[in-house]
Amino acid sequence: FFYSTTTPTISWLCFVSRIVSNFAYYILSTAVVLVMAQIAHKVYHWRRTKEKQETGQMYELIDQIIEELQRNYSKFKTDPKNHVPYVPIPHARDRLLLPSERTSMKHIWERAVQFLAQHESRVRVEMRRVKNEDYPVWYWVEAVKSPSEMGSFPQSVGNTQDFLYPNIEPLTET
Repeated sequence: FFYSTTTPTISWLCFVSRIVSNFAYYILSTAVVLVMAQIAHKVYHWRRTKEKQETGQMYELIDQIIEELQRNYSKFKTDPKNHVPYVPIPHARDRLLLPSERTSMKHIWERAVQFLAQHESRVRVEMRRVKNEDYPVWYWVEAVKSPSEMGSFPQSVGNTQDFLYPNIEPLTET
């Protein structure tokens, strides 16, 4: 079969070409690894920048939604016969986003809706029938002033109404 020796004899030209090819292989392998690391680094920074930009857009959209809800609530308070105290979520989206932006901003809109539902106590979400169709709607929940904002702080809890629940009668001791 194969005969092998412990010290093969090869020519100097073959020996030098083998050293050069091994060196080239190591250099090329190192270059490929460095290029891949550089690409991974660029992708990481691109994704991080994109995430920060989307988060900023989401917070801007949340501010616009809250302003829309406050405007709608103030219209309802001044003219309750012609305005409703809620805003259908799809209608708010249609008012705040241009038709050309709706597909590209869909992910950001969904994040904003989810953020409002989970983290905004002044906004309540529920289903409502609007013109014979069921829609999720936003209600603006107006905060009741605390006693310190009203100018006087109660001396005793028993003789004043609860500022968090003003429509509940205070307990009277018998």
